[in-house]
Amino acid sequence: MASNEKTRSTELKPVGYELFIGALSVLSIFNLILLLFVRDQSLETVIYVINAFMMPIFLADFLYRFFTTESKSSWTPRNRRRPTYAPNWKISTSSFELSD
Repeated sequence: MASNEKTRSTELKPVGYELFIGALSVLSIFNLILLLFVRDQSLETVIYVINAFMMPIFLADFLYRFFTTESKSSWTPRNRRRPTYAPNWKISTSSFELSD
């Protein structure tokens, strides 16, 4: 139990950083939902530009967490016994948009 708590505490980054990434995640989700309902081309362009600026931040966050974690195998899709607190690779790459 103590090692599980130690691993969990090393996976979490400073509170300000976690809040920043959390706020960006909420903004990204809001933008994706907004894209479903917006029909104005200029507003769609603004949303795509905002997402384009956030994508490198999410990529940097993924790389930062990946290279600072103790168990890199917990980040791979083949690991079936992934701890519940470890981010999944699908979640970490969900901000990448695929063009038509």
